[in-house]
Amino acid sequence: MNKFNLASGVKAQVSFWESARTVFIYLGIPFIAGLISHFGLIKLKGREWFDKVFVPRISPLTIGALLFTIVVMFSMKGEYIIKRP
Repeated sequence: MNKFNLASGVKAQVSFWESARTVFIYLGIPFIAGLISHFGLIKLKGREWFDKVFVPRISPLTIGALLFTIVVMFSMKGEYIIKRP
């Protein structure tokens, strides 16, 4: 007996715009925020301040934010991962 019913297959329809919206949320918004903070803070405070003060402070937060994003993405689809590994 096939416990996971793998032979039946799964049909999923995802529109282009739904995919584009998801990519924008997870990749576009952080990218745009990074560009704004990079160029805006360099213009406002100077390159030396950006490299010596801002980057060391923000670096640990970026790793945490990335980990949080990965956990959220997988936790939202955890039931599917368990059902169909």
